[in-house]
Amino acid sequence: MTRSKPAIASLGLLVALFGVMAFGTGVAQAFDISDTLKPPVAIDKIEEESASLLTEINKTKVKFLCKEAKLNGVSLLSKGRLSEGTVTFHGCVTYLNGFLSPPCQPYDFENGSKGLFLSQKFKGSLSLHEGELLTVLEPVSGTEFGTIFMGEECAIGEEVPIAGKLTLLDSEVSTAKEVHSVKAGPLTSLTALGNSATVDGTALVKLSSAHTGMKFSGTSNEEGSYWKVDL
Repeated sequence: MTRSKPAIASLGLLVALFGVMAFGTGVAQAFDISDTLKPPVAIDKIEEESASLLTEINKTKVKFLCKEAKLNGVSLLSKGRLSEGTVTFHGCVTYLNGFLSPPCQPYDFENGSKGLFLSQKFKGSLSLHEGELLTVLEPVSGTEFGTIFMGEECAIGEEVPIAGKLTLLDSEVSTAKEVHSVKAGPLTSLTALGNSATVDGTALVKLSSAHTGMKFSGTSNEEGSYWKVDL
């Protein structure tokens, strides 16, 4: 039997009404991330304004500390991936053997702005390791995440290239939340000017302001790892 146009219209209105009622009663809807639904990711803040890269160069203990960070062009993609992007660190200073070293303050090589470090493009994806779901970050090309540029009078040199692989651990990655807390995880393997380096600090990440209120999470099953968003 062919339904009349008024009947079809009424059916459509009924479906829409149920949709409004569902949202009105607080029923959440979860969506797997696809390449058409790819919300941008933002760093809300760095806790205690202290993201640090620690290393030792020429028997000198080195600490690069930055107060803020901004993701550029990083979005959630299908199959647990992140789109290629960069990160800019602001408010950066350098400590040598525990003392602040103004001549070694990082700066943007392109425009000379002090206290900045801009990474090269990196890519990322979710990966299951010994029962823990990690976000693995690697340079798009080559092995370097970028180079920290410093002044001519810096005691450890003018350039410190950062290379390797960085993993991020979120103990609540499988829980749908607006803001997630991440820190360096196992399998992180970084070098600074060829010397072993570690990362210290915790960053709070969320979806961009255009997606305020949306919760997201990561999960893994027999088919692989993937991102989810909840409305």
